Amino acid sequence: MKRKKGFSWLLTLFIVFIILGGIFFGFRFLSSRRAEEVPPKSVADIRAEKGIPVKVDQVEVLPWQVWKRYYGQVRPSRTQDLTSYVREFIVNVPVDVGDKVRQGDVLLELSKETQAFDLAARIADYREAKRDYERKLALSKAGGISKQEVEKAYVTMQQKRSLVADVQTKVSRTKVYAKIDGTVTYRDAEVGEIAESGKKLMVVADTKNLEVEVLLPPLEVGRIRKGVAVRIKLQDRTCPEAKTCMGTVLRIDPEAEPSTGLFKCIVKLAPDADFPPGSYVETEFLIDNRAEVVQVPYEIIDREGGRAFVFVVEDGRAFKRYIEVGEGVDRMREVVSGLSQGETIVVEGMDNLFDSARVWIQEP
Repeated sequence: MKRKKGFSWLLTLFIVFIILGGIFFGFRFLSSRRAEEVPPKSVADIRAEKGIPVKVDQVEVLPWQVWKRYYGQVRPSRTQDLTSYVREFIVNVPVDVGDKVRQGDVLLELSKETQAFDLAARIADYREAKRDYERKLALSKAGGISKQEVEKAYVTMQQKRSLVADVQTKVSRTKVYAKIDGTVTYRDAEVGEIAESGKKLMVVADTKNLEVEVLLPPLEVGRIRKGVAVRIKLQDRTCPEAKTCMGTVLRIDPEAEPSTGLFKCIVKLAPDADFPPGSYVETEFLIDNRAEVVQVPYEIIDREGGRAFVFVVEDGRAFKRYIEVGEGVDRMREVVSGLSQGETIVVEGMDNLFDSARVWIQEP
């Protein structure tokens, strides 16, 4: 009797499990069918419900610097060109190209023979004219000759004296001295050659004080003034990185060069600039330097009918805002008017936007 009751209880429990399992799997089956029957939401539905997905940022006021790039050539700030005042033989050239010289050093010596002979002749003429003047002055005092003859003799004596001074100057110039501290950069003089009058024989350059000559277009002349900071870069083949130093605008010529229409600008290099004279360099002029400027990335700016605009987000909607754009630096553009610090602007997702569109702000 007890065995029948135990068997009946197990059978009942087994039937209950079968019924519950059937209910569970039937519910899962119906749920999956129902899910298949409900269509997924379209992009349009999502946008209608939440808005167009965009990423935003805040308008910032940041420091602003605009550098304009031009190319120029390094040159010494001072040079001394040696030419001969007389036609004489060269007897001594104690320096060569690349030598350092100091003010007062002898650079070149010419023969004095011709000038010494000429000087002796001029001195003799002067002494003869002086004796003639003194003789006529004595005769005039005795009443022997007129005062006009004495004055004529005096003028002749002074003329002879001037000729002596001219030759003495030429004699002194047979030995040429350095007028500046610098380096010999050019030499066309050898011992035994004849130094023709007016021929350039040597150049001494002040390589410690360098400057850069840059040609500027007319539009930049009004923006680049004396004292403006300049970055100078020299690409050296022996160094993977460009040599860089700072300089300042020294002057700008008031007239453009007739052949090019460009204005010559001279930039003074820092004293420690070790740039070879004659080398070409890249210069960058600081034409705009302000502490606070409203600026946005250029890629978020769009245009319509020639006017620039961005999308500003207010109360969950994007509104088209026309702005006035200034100059650009790298990927940023100055906003002259139309935006204020702290406003929220769309930085991603602008392609799908329109004026007053609802937006769904995404995490950056």
